[in-house]
Amino acid sequence: MKIERLIGIVMLLLQRELVSANEMALMFEVSKRTIYRDMETLSMAKIPIYTMPGVNGGIGIMPTYKVDKRLLTTDDLTSIVTSLSGFEQLFSSQEIKKTLLKMKNMLKSDQENTDNLISLDFSNVTGKKEN
Repeated sequence: MKIERLIGIVMLLLQRELVSANEMALMFEVSKRTIYRDMETLSMAKIPIYTMPGVNGGIGIMPTYKVDKRLLTTDDLTSIVTSLSGFEQLFSSQEIKKTLLKMKNMLKSDQENTDNLISLDFSNVTGKKEN
């Protein structure tokens, strides 16, 4: 679970400029001290984490940092692509389309044949009507 949390923290920090330790602790359902230990682990792994003190402060990642594809296994990428494909069909968001394209490109460089991906079709899903 720790590695999944560390990857989640990196992905969160790549999306947002600063995130408080309290918010991360709530999000990942761990203690604030665990978040601080995770920050130490990420720093030892040469991921450029920084902190900003104060009310509007938090934990951030240097804007120039790029994700090393080796953080995610081929199975991780396949799961993400499958999930995003379903969401993209449901919500038709430009943001999801862009992310999906990036993930597919990462996956293509890891494995030449992506034809074996599972595809979910949510186009005929209707919501439950409430009385």
